[in-house]
Amino acid sequence: MDVRCAKCGIEYEFDDAKVTTVGVTVKCTSCGHVFKVKREEPSLPSPPHSGSFSGDGEWMVRQPGGSIYRFKELTTLQKWIVERKVSRHDEISKTGRTWKSLGDVAELASFFQVVDAANAALQASLVAVQPPMRAAEPPGAAGALLSVQHTDPNLGAVLPSPSAPLPMGVAQPALAAVPPPAAPAVPVRPRTESFPQGPDALDALDEDDPVLAWQRTKRRRLVAATALLVVAALAAAGWTFRDQLRALGGGTVALAPATVAAAAAAIQGNRAAARAGARQALDAAAAAPVPPPLALAWLARFEIAEAAEAREVGRLHQALAALGGADAATHEASARDAAARADQALARAYRVVGDVRAQAPRLPEAHLAAAAYQLERGGLSEMKGDLEAARQAATPEALPGVDAEIAVHQALAEARAALSSTDATALGAAAERVPRSDDGRLRDARALLLVLAQAARAAAKAPVDQPALDATRAAVTALPAADERVRLYGVVLDAAHAATPAVVDAGVAAPADAGVAAPADAGVVDADDSPSDGYDLVMQKAERARVNGRSKIAHLLFVKATKQKPTAPRPWLGLGWAAMDLGRNAEAVRAFKRAVELAPEVGEAHFGLAEALRFTGQSAQAVAEYQEFLRIDPGSRDADVAKRAIDSLKE
Repeated sequence: MDVRCAKCGIEYEFDDAKVTTVGVTVKCTSCGHVFKVKREEPSLPSPPHSGSFSGDGEWMVRQPGGSIYRFKELTTLQKWIVERKVSRHDEISKTGRTWKSLGDVAELASFFQVVDAANAALQASLVAVQPPMRAAEPPGAAGALLSVQHTDPNLGAVLPSPSAPLPMGVAQPALAAVPPPAAPAVPVRPRTESFPQGPDALDALDEDDPVLAWQRTKRRRLVAATALLVVAALAAAGWTFRDQLRALGGGTVALAPATVAAAAAAIQGNRAAARAGARQALDAAAAAPVPPPLALAWLARFEIAEAAEAREVGRLHQALAALGGADAATHEASARDAAARADQALARAYRVVGDVRAQAPRLPEAHLAAAAYQLERGGLSEMKGDLEAARQAATPEALPGVDAEIAVHQALAEARAALSSTDATALGAAAERVPRSDDGRLRDARALLLVLAQAARAAAKAPVDQPALDATRAAVTALPAADERVRLYGVVLDAAHAATPAVVDAGVAAPADAGVAAPADAGVVDADDSPSDGYDLVMQKAERARVNGRSKIAHLLFVKATKQKPTAPRPWLGLGWAAMDLGRNAEAVRAFKRAVELAPEVGEAHFGLAEALRFTGQSAQAVAEYQEFLRIDPGSRDADVAKRAIDSLKE
């Protein structure tokens, strides 16, 4: 027992056996102060023990935190080891003067080995066991919350966390270890010395310490107790983790590399048809009793992609509604429906993203799914944290792919920020900043910005910008056509240029609409054109006007040429291209069909008709015309364009 003089602070150590509960009078040898020392007995009961003590007295176990537990029977200590109430780092003593680590007592080694074996088996099984996906909950406002779990330090088992959920994108704090459910402790002064370790550690005990006698007399009893405790430990572990082991018995589903590759390609392609094709294997894996976190992460990415696509469709309908017209109310309703679909898809992804990231913190795909979720909901600062977490979790082999995803997310974040603008110049500038890439997400983002820029220009009643229009049509043409967004791009462009004011150029007043059936010289007042101009001169002027971006003048001159020579295919071809330049795709279809009728072996006629059919949503007919063009003119400079268009239309 350690005793301190209350007057001078000198500390003394007394033999516990000499100090009674009645008290012993002591005189300080330093200052002469006289005081009484009493034994303080714990008021709470000691840990439970089995059987009765047969002459060995009471033992003590001291833990690193300073807590002491007392017992009488060896079986009590054995039971505490198996129940994980004490560990190798705790110390044992009979008198309290010298202490020995439990891990250094050879007779107890077999019991700790039993605990280690049980822990290893359970840890190996629980690594594969993941809780099933929970029902989706709708995302809240900024800073959506995700559930967090913690790990039992003794078993490695994933347990529900009683703490409040943490916001996505924020680093999770370290979880405190759960103290063992031990008996009430008697506080003592923390030790400052450590017991010697190694083969000779036993010799460091006092010669009169009963540990030596105990080791000699109890050895035979340990053999039988070991077998009994092994059976008891395994039975207890099986009962405690029966649900997890039952789920493990149901089997887990390994995600094939081909499935992962298909999922990544579908995300990069950014098309609903590709996602639907890759989703079958992911759905099968997610339906397993123990769904792989990787499958859930990719399914969450698919839901987020659905939400992103629906929001883009909604923006296009809003642009059409802003341009006015008889269908404005219909487009407003379609925009609301698209926003509702986006919210539903994002809600389905919400809970999955949080659970997967908490269950598999070393899975880069889990953090990338969280970043995609934050990008779609507008949490750009949280997105940066999730991207950094994905990079830290990536292996050296996976790091290049993660870095590529980070670059795409950053570019998409900048593009999304620009979508809030209604200025055509700002939208066009943002489109030019989008990196040129084969990634469908970036191609779609650039095309959307360009189309919305044209719609904004028309809504502001600004004259058509021919170079910007050509760039927009080229960007849209490069996209796969089997998509609602691509169809809407053409609709928005047609509506935007129908609402664009007529351009007065070089003294020419262009009518608001000039169809194929318009008079040959209706409204044409051009210094270089006169009613006496012959067919060849009119065609030269038309071609020159179209090359110089004067599409309306070219359109009127080609109309005049078709009147002069109705059976010549060349004026009809020029009229078709001029009509497409003006966004009059239906008129272009009629002009190109007439050209095909007059010259079925001219490849350009079939190519022009295919392009016009594609922009009017007639995919099957467009494929047929592209194929006919390739048959007639396989070496054309437009052959690669036709092949890509066929592939995209067949997706």
